[in-house]
Amino acid sequence: MPRFTPDSTSRNNLEWSEKVLAYNDEIDIGLDEEEANCVRTLNGYRMMMGRRAVKWSARLLECARAHSVEMRDEKYFAHDCPFPGAKHDPHRKPTRRARQAGYGGGVSENIAMGSTDGAATHWQWYGSSGHHRNLLGKGHVEIGVGRADNYCTQNFGSANRAFDLPKKKRVGAGD
Repeated sequence: MPRFTPDSTSRNNLEWSEKVLAYNDEIDIGLDEEEANCVRTLNGYRMMMGRRAVKWSARLLECARAHSVEMRDEKYFAHDCPFPGAKHDPHRKPTRRARQAGYGGGVSENIAMGSTDGAATHWQWYGSSGHHRNLLGKGHVEIGVGRADNYCTQNFGSANRAFDLPKKKRVGAGD
């Protein structure tokens, strides 16, 4: 069998991904277990495909979860809020929702309906070409996954490449 020697890009991606996985294990941003499973499944897939893992973002979590709650409560399924009026303007589109949550960069968004299982939701997106492109987006460094019952929103961002120190440890993480 031929020997595989990773090139510098592969080594850099692996080093970044190892930092991200350690960061994600340390920081607690309030993900529920299925939101976390969705991100873990995604990161495993991204790394297998030669992409960098994405780190959790509290601001992207906030806007993703709020969109899932709104879709559930208002009984619609769309990236853009379909209702007119000033009440809905601040969160009509994914980038506006991210800005409302204090996120300073652009976002890409996946939405799903049907499953409450984080890994199964990832595989729903895997089967759709547009969603799949977002899963493997080269510039994505951060993610927020928020769900409300069987509605799920995934927001990818590229604004923050820094690793801020965790504010508090995850429960059960090396205590």
